[in-house]
Amino acid sequence: MFLSGCTQDETLSPASDDLPAHTYPLQIGNITLTADEQPWTRVAENEDGSGSVWQPDDAITVSLNGETATYTYDGSAWTSDALLYWKSTQPAKVTAWYPATDGVVDLNNQQNGLAYVLRGQTASEVSYQTENITLNLTHQLAKVRVVTQGSYNLADATISVSAPASCTVSQGNVTPNGQVGMISMRKTTYSNLTCWEANLPPCVIQDFVISIPGISKGCTQDAPITLEAGAMHTVTLTVD
Repeated sequence: MFLSGCTQDETLSPASDDLPAHTYPLQIGNITLTADEQPWTRVAENEDGSGSVWQPDDAITVSLNGETATYTYDGSAWTSDALLYWKSTQPAKVTAWYPATDGVVDLNNQQNGLAYVLRGQTASEVSYQTENITLNLTHQLAKVRVVTQGSYNLADATISVSAPASCTVSQGNVTPNGQVGMISMRKTTYSNLTCWEANLPPCVIQDFVISIPGISKGCTQDAPITLEAGAMHTVTLTVD
């Protein structure tokens, strides 16, 4: 009689979805970075400027069912001083973004380093039983690359592009700010190709300035260029 009553009670009272507190930590196995179907860069550039590399001490914010925590890359794995834990057996999508903190990202001078904003999530819903989840982050800025041709020697040149000087970032979502400035582009070389680059929010650009000692020359493209997040736009300027 006791066993029969117990079985009936279990049938009438379905098991809870709740999990024991601090028992099932979120395990991040890998975080990929993609843009325009190609790997891109966060901090370090590969040989052609289209490869992604996380650097030690890079930090992202990870969100699980509305709760967030900061995870930091130590060179081989992502760790946190305040781990996220699964509280339910119900599956969910896990999201993440970079920078880890919201605010204004300065785009004005990128000669010494490019600006980055990333956001993404797991490809599908995962559960507390999923080991080493993969987060797929994509670039929320566009890369503008200027290459030059012609007879003029631009070895000492700097190139700037007219674009929003900053953007506001909230959980990896980008809003260009209204003030437009001349953005100093980063000069670099890939496989003997010299170019100038800057990462910019989705917007329309058209004007560039080439400067060498004693000379500054403006250049307006015949048609405006609409930048797309995650895409790389290459502009060729002929300088004679």
